[in-house]
Amino acid sequence: MNRREALFALGAVGALGGGGLSSPASWAAGAKRAKAVATPGAQKLDLAQARALHARWAGRPFVLHAWGLHCPACVKGLPGWRDTLATTPELPLLLLQVDAVPDPVVATVERLQQVGLAARESWTVVDELDEFTRHALDPQWLGETPFTLLSAPGGRVERVRGPVSREEVLAWWRRSQG
Repeated sequence: MNRREALFALGAVGALGGGGLSSPASWAAGAKRAKAVATPGAQKLDLAQARALHARWAGRPFVLHAWGLHCPACVKGLPGWRDTLATTPELPLLLLQVDAVPDPVVATVERLQQVGLAARESWTVVDELDEFTRHALDPQWLGETPFTLLSAPGGRVERVRGPVSREEVLAWWRRSQG
């Protein structure tokens, strides 16, 4: 999907009431109303939804990986997630791009397409990631990237600040299944 197709898809979602951005004017208005919007196929993330994320996944393991377009370690690590998912497609990976950049939705979609992750549930911030949304995702997260939250059933949480290895993720996944 090229830039024009991505913008068209977002406009179509907005026209259907899905929270997309149907025009530059609505984009500007949307950026003021919400801190993050979903990439195509994902849900819109705002403060309320960030608060509800853990409830939505209650009793089930999930991985929340925060990364940034301007973070070299983050961008370098994305193919590793693709490779991990190739062998473990059932891994519930949620991606959150946190850098404030021009055209954040398009830039995020393009990057995820380049590495083969465009089909995963993912969000991107439109504005700076505020402390309330960040705290709702994980009270101990200070906003650094890359950051990976490994949340197991029963509320057990592991945090990895910096790059995370495939072995760490798969070991956690095995532990969370037992």
